[in-house]
Amino acid sequence: MKRFTVLLAVLILLLLAAFAHAEEVSYYTETPELLRFSQTISEKKTVGKKGWYTCTYPKTAREDVNAAIASLVDDMTAAQLDALKALKCEDEAWLDTGAEISRTGEKYLSFLLISRLSSDNTLVNTDMTTRVYDMESGTQLFLTDLFDTGSDFWTLLEQEVRTQLTAYFGEAVAPDTDALDALCRREALEKADFTLEAASLQLHYPADVLYEGKETLMHVRLWYRDVRPLMNGAAAQSVDNSRYRMVAMTYDDGPSVYTKRLLNYYRNYGYKCTFFVIGQRFGYANTLQREHDAGHQVASHTYAHDIVTRKTIDWCLDDWAKMTNGMQRLFGKAPVCMRAPGGNDHSYMYEGNVPLIHWSWSAADAVGNNWSDEKYANRIIANVRDGGIILMHDINNLVADYSIRVLRHLQDNGWMAVTIEDLFMDAGYALESGHIYYSTHEIITEPK
Repeated sequence: MKRFTVLLAVLILLLLAAFAHAEEVSYYTETPELLRFSQTISEKKTVGKKGWYTCTYPKTAREDVNAAIASLVDDMTAAQLDALKALKCEDEAWLDTGAEISRTGEKYLSFLLISRLSSDNTLVNTDMTTRVYDMESGTQLFLTDLFDTGSDFWTLLEQEVRTQLTAYFGEAVAPDTDALDALCRREALEKADFTLEAASLQLHYPADVLYEGKETLMHVRLWYRDVRPLMNGAAAQSVDNSRYRMVAMTYDDGPSVYTKRLLNYYRNYGYKCTFFVIGQRFGYANTLQREHDAGHQVASHTYAHDIVTRKTIDWCLDDWAKMTNGMQRLFGKAPVCMRAPGGNDHSYMYEGNVPLIHWSWSAADAVGNNWSDEKYANRIIANVRDGGIILMHDINNLVADYSIRVLRHLQDNGWMAVTIEDLFMDAGYALESGHIYYSTHEIITEPK
């Protein structure tokens, strides 16, 4: 009897431990109610003969937050209307104002509000501001709410702001050093615009505060793995995204005329993706700038999309330089990874000296399939895996239609769609040159 009692006790302890472990790693099956939202784009309102503007308004779980963001959207729009009216253009001029929204943990929503004024596909001016809310209480959060006054975070932040902002636009363009010094002062850092993302805390700045004539945004990223130990206890728990399953949605061969609507859908659902762009499409400058400003990752798919068996090291380095120079010219940020045309990774693996991103599932949307958007979406949804990489193409005329079906499914089932960098950093992997990444579960460091 005594032996049976001991065995029973051990069995109970094992069951309790297993249950506790299951509880510890249990994933969301739906997005937390406080963090569910939708967004509505207003009808186009005309200004003059060729101008128009739209506003995007969020509907979150809190009416006070909705009202506060809507008021900011209206104010930012009003501030640029006179400039819109004054523009002289051959085709059209437009103003688009709305918020890129990010979820974090169980109760934080971040709003990166952007007002973009454009004329004939040229970005004329960008205004921005941010808000971060505790959606449980409706309280607006500041960096000083997350980090104590004496925290080492402030020293780290000053270093990262200086380093990352100086790196924008390449070595050929230098920032205004006095303005940079002003941004790096403690009082400025405490009041800086920031958001809380899937795997990082990000600060946001208009590029023209440091670089004259540049109208895009600059993002300074600090990974949670580096700053969470420096947060106060409540904040560190609140930026824990371990209960979200994460997938990287990626789009090749663009931009195209279909990318703008795709970006609207990502804004509506508060998700991020990665665009592997072709250098020959740098003519879509406004779209590329919007991709970067909204917080999506823009990476290289080579300049001309040549699919051949083997590239020389000189060819690879020249192509990478073309892509780097082009992206830095357009929005200041160099690519950190690439996708080989046709997935022909080994042509670039050891010669191009960059991280190569493959995929865990392809939507098969670049081969002329005469499928419906529903069929594409169902194929993707059936093969979404935690840590996976989905390959799509934003040159497909149905890309926005099947993507919105997938995004709706992800929100309904508690997923996060994130960039390639966020996916791997959240999993504990920094992207390394010469490695091929199929998913967070399959990383190739040498030829198969």
